[in-house]
This record gives sequence, C-alpha cells and structure tokens, in this order.
Amino acid sequence: MLSDEDGAGAGLWAMAHLGTPMALRTAATLRIADHIVAGLRTAPELAEAVRADADALERLMRYLAARGILSRDDSGRYDLTAQGAALRDDHPSGMRALLDIDGAGRAELAFAHLLHSVRTGEASYSLQFGRSFWEDLAANPAQGASFDAWMSANVPTRVPELLSCYDWGSLGHVVDVGGGDGSLLTALLTGHPDLRG
Repeated sequence: MLSDEDGAGAGLWAMAHLGTPMALRTAATLRIADHIVAGLRTAPELAEAVRADADALERLMRYLAARGILSRDDSGRYDLTAQGAALRDDHPSGMRALLDIDGAGRAELAFAHLLHSVRTGEASYSLQFGRSFWEDLAANPAQGASFDAWMSANVPTRVPELLSCYDWGSLGHVVDVGGGDGSLLTALLTGHPDLRG
C-alpha cells in the first residue's frame, strides 16, 4: 500500500472514480427518485417498477446512500436526501434529464474515449455510438426531444445574467443555432423587443 500522507491520492481517486457518476446516471435513468416520492421505498418494490434485478438495485441504492444521495433506515426503506431530491424529474435543476443515459445524458458516455480525442483531435461521440452527435439525434426522435428539453431546462435561471451581459438589442438580428426548442431565442426577443431572430 502506498502512503498518502498529504491526502492527494485520495482526493484524486475521489475525483476519478467512475462508480459514483455512473451510479447517479443509472438512478436518474431509472427515475428512482420519482418512484421513491411516489411511495416505493424498498429495493424489491423499486426493482419491480423499473424492471431491474432487485439484488443489483439494492447494491446501487446502498452505494448512493453511502454517498448521501439516499438515506436508508433499519428496515431497508429508502428516502431521498436534500441532494438526492435533485434527481426528481420535476426538480427545477433539470438534473435528472441531464443524467439520463437513455436521453440527453447519453452523450456524456463518449467521455470514456477522451484519450482518443486528445490523441487524434477527433470527436469521440462517433467512436462510442457509431455516428456523429447530430446524426444520432436525428435518428432517434426521443433522444432529440430529450436534448431539446435539456437545453431549455436551465434557460430561466440563466436568462437574467445573459440579458445583462451583452447589448443584444444593438445587433438587430440574432440566430440561435442548435437552440433546441427556441426558449433562449424567445427570452432574448422578449428582453429586446426591437431584436429580430
């Protein structure tokens, strides 16, 4: 065992360990937080609802409880912590959709090939999924809708700062390329009535 007197190794491991981000993404994809809010509190109940293996789901949930996302009582019933509540689909942060591996969060999995991108300068998304990001969205309407929802999820919280950081009205015209559902463009046009988009 190597010595870690200054804690640097432990700190790096905490940042690099892939278990926690993948556990969070799995819980988000399975909508565990929403099922808990609906009253399903044990791993067997949740496993039936999300069509998962009860033992594997129990291990996942214990892992998340150890990291403060869930709490677990002595009878094996789970609840959300304040931090875990952000995994609810109706949470204003939009985090559940962002982490959903079956939706917009799928793109993050391409980071497994970051070394390839750094070495070659090529995007890793197509290496992971067999086609470019935009081709993948076009081929999968549900994933495209998820991406659009993700893009617009935090627009309301970003708009005040965005409107004040630049004199958008002086432009006359603005184009929102890749804007998803147009909510950012709508906010800009609402904030600057003389602007055209």
